[in-house]
Amino acid sequence: MKRIFTLLLAAAVAAGCSTGNKYTIKGNDEALAEMDYVLLQTIENGERNTLDSVAVANNSFVIKGEVETPTAAYLFFGAQTPEDASQAAPLMFQIPVFLEPGNITVGKTENTAFVAKGTPLNDKQAEFNTKMTDLSNQFQTAAQSGDEQKMNDVQDQFLVVIKETIGANTDNLYGQTLFQQMYYNLKPQEILDIVAMFPAESQEALASIKAEAENALKTQPGQPYIDIAQKNADGRRLHSRALSRPRATSMCSSTSGHRGAAPAWVRFPSSSTHTPSITARASRSTAYRSTTTATHGSRP
Repeated sequence: MKRIFTLLLAAAVAAGCSTGNKYTIKGNDEALAEMDYVLLQTIENGERNTLDSVAVANNSFVIKGEVETPTAAYLFFGAQTPEDASQAAPLMFQIPVFLEPGNITVGKTENTAFVAKGTPLNDKQAEFNTKMTDLSNQFQTAAQSGDEQKMNDVQDQFLVVIKETIGANTDNLYGQTLFQQMYYNLKPQEILDIVAMFPAESQEALASIKAEAENALKTQPGQPYIDIAQKNADGRRLHSRALSRPRATSMCSSTSGHRGAAPAWVRFPSSSTHTPSITARASRSTAYRSTTTATHGSRP
């Protein structure tokens, strides 16, 4: 009987010491001296939802809570507006953080960026941000020296890191979040291939990206043109496919001076009727646009 009691007591003590679903976010950095408060927020459908708010005291703050499943969130650092309008308001910023059981620490890194660490998903994010910062520095150095070949090589490496990191994390929330942030850098078929790698429970969240990629793929060179049906001024419904049909031409009316010369017909390619955001954005040099939010924080 005594042995059973001892085992039950030990189990109770172990349960009390376990973090369970609890998380603790701590920040302690001199760079927080100008900040007055920290908001823990999630963003859903463009709307901010504040989960908690705490004051910054002695350059530090602590936020505690519980979470059933890992959740993507943001820490928003803010300051009161100076009473003297002539004084510049302190810079307010936010950084991404994953809420999951454990102890999360927030502080500055060597590259002066704030980052969250200490739990599996936050550590994965921190590692990716470090790689992006290194590539960004390489790109800037090459740009300053006018080394276009190096710039191209760095951008290629940027895409490699994105695809490798997402591919290695399709089983967790970080991989899904990163994919949603970075998919516009990828080609339509690459996007579809990556979507297929995610488990069934993630497919609904990625449905709009998949549909966008499928539409973009239809406009790639070599794909059949997309028929357009519109009404003319008389209310008649006309189809673009009718413009591609050969029409009888008077041999005597040829403007080329050669008997039997056929006119040049305009065939409407699908790309002229639909330019999806994926292909439009991927054609730009956007390799480093998103690293600001991911590594340095951004204004909300």
